[in-house]
Amino acid sequence: MKILLCGYYGYGNAGDELLLSGTLRILRRTYPNAEVCVLSHDPEATATAHAVSSAINRYNPFALFRNIIISDRVIIGGGGLLQDFTGPLTLHYYLVIALCSMLFGTPTFFNAVGANRLHSFNAFLTGFVLRRCTQISVRDKETAALLRKWGVPSRKVVVTADPVFALAQPLARPPMPVTVLLVARRASDTGLYRAAIPLIVQQLEGKVVTLPFQPQYDAEVNTAIARETPEHVTAQSWLNIDDVVKQFDACHLVIAERFHALVLAAMRGLPAVCVSDDEKLIRFSRSVGYPVLRPSSRPDAAALTAVVVELWKYRERLQPFLLHRAASQNVLASRNPVLS
Repeated sequence: MKILLCGYYGYGNAGDELLLSGTLRILRRTYPNAEVCVLSHDPEATATAHAVSSAINRYNPFALFRNIIISDRVIIGGGGLLQDFTGPLTLHYYLVIALCSMLFGTPTFFNAVGANRLHSFNAFLTGFVLRRCTQISVRDKETAALLRKWGVPSRKVVVTADPVFALAQPLARPPMPVTVLLVARRASDTGLYRAAIPLIVQQLEGKVVTLPFQPQYDAEVNTAIARETPEHVTAQSWLNIDDVVKQFDACHLVIAERFHALVLAAMRGLPAVCVSDDEKLIRFSRSVGYPVLRPSSRPDAAALTAVVVELWKYRERLQPFLLHRAASQNVLASRNPVLS
């Protein structure tokens, strides 16, 4: 069997590389002899990092069409691909791939995707394409509700779990002092963290480590936070997914502006605070009991510190729920009908 995987891969985004790792783990367990080809911004790096039989440049239409034609199935996703708040081009790119795949008669699937509200024309176009797909799995019930609103029949949609939950979950706890892992994204939040970090460190008698999930966009923000509070913060970087996972294994609490940072925290039973106005982060955080601070509400350092301290106080009560939730999501991800 030949499978073509399409997603936001090869851009150095830790969340999407984790998604690819989880998806490949499930596929290799289900189809151990399958030949998997991955669309990537950096095919060589993707092929090396994920040990796939082939990876092709996502901007090479000839290679793309050839692989659509020779594949037994095309799988698009996972991740939050069904959104247009970063502009419509990304959404249209995946919809065009799906349309071409269906025109060539290749079974076409969307895998563990998330969706946000779309502008009316994009919602119409997305519904038009998805109604014609073979099957769609989504990572939350809110996305399933949006798809129904866009005219996609319920029989085509299955609620599953994010493929990252299929990855191993080491649970060894690091020694004290308390290490807070900060995954920042927005430059506008630097002032909030700069003011809150000394308070958090004092209250928890710990330290803070920053980690950029997509260095191309996040490194400057995380480095600036470390530079402005050098006595409290260490800036870390990563070369591969194992480096990212090790940072989560070495921390006690997470403050995150990235979706898969929250997923990794939940998988390890770690308390976490979501700092975001993004619907997908808020939905996930509420599903696992994580507090949410919306930057649009202009929280101050005292508010963030109070949330962190309160969360730390109740960490032992939260951990069993998180681990149970992660175990059930692991089973759900592994049974995803698009990948099995």
